[in-house]
Amino acid sequence: MTTTMKLMVAVSVAAVAMSFGVFMLERAEARPIAAETHPDRWPAQSSIALALKRETVVAFVHPHCQCAQAALEGLKKTMQAHPKALAYVMFVRPAAMDEGWEVDEHWDAAAAMASAVVLPDPAGAEAARFGAGTGDIVVYDETGALERGVPSGAVAAR
Repeated sequence: MTTTMKLMVAVSVAAVAMSFGVFMLERAEARPIAAETHPDRWPAQSSIALALKRETVVAFVHPHCQCAQAALEGLKKTMQAHPKALAYVMFVRPAAMDEGWEVDEHWDAAAAMASAVVLPDPAGAEAARFGAGTGDIVVYDETGALERGVPSGAVAAR
């Protein structure tokens, strides 16, 4: 093998390795976040408001993921059990993604739901405040207390 050919092979291998590394970094940034423990009380630092005189449901959705549809189905079940509740649907956008990345067909489906307020969650800041992972759905009563025993398709405390 000539020196030129060896150099071309080395450059090709390096390019493939770099491409794989970039792919893995982007994939890690776009993966769903894992849940922690949901706070027993509505987080004081939350940028979203607790509903007055009715329950507040908060769902955390990972856009561009097959889990998003399941999260929205869970939200529908939760809203059937809590028909007067205000629902926030937080679409988690990883820090590495551009603004607007979270808007997809699941965003549109959530926006069509009655009593739903659809919002971006840049870098998962709200999810962190609620100790939530993508796919989690939490329900708080009008006093700000976490409701236990939330129906199937939703997650209360872990």
